[in-house]
Amino acid sequence: MKRKLFIIVAMLLGGVSLNAHQIVNLHLGYSDDTTMGPGHPKTPPYTPVVEQTENLLTFESSHAEFTLDIIQNGEVIYTVSVPEEATTITLPSWIEGECELRLSTGSSYYFYGTIVL
Repeated sequence: MKRKLFIIVAMLLGGVSLNAHQIVNLHLGYSDDTTMGPGHPKTPPYTPVVEQTENLLTFESSHAEFTLDIIQNGEVIYTVSVPEEATTITLPSWIEGECELRLSTGSSYYFYGTIVL
């Protein structure tokens, strides 16, 4: 009995949560190196904010329309178009493990980060 109580208290104090929310750390990537150089802005584009809760992705209220790709082992396994007004996307439950999340707007750059499902 004392052991169960200790485990429960340790989980509560340690902040263990089965439905943890986390912000996806996104990086900027370029699909075309010719866009870098003279005459192009040196300020990187605004990085979108994406929060992950299990297989639910939540986007900030204002973002451009983009294509969301899930990449695993170098292969695109899921693609969906995310309209400007979308605030959430639920990824299919069959996607499991560590994946790359890639957001692209059709321009020469994209944002990518790692998620675990």
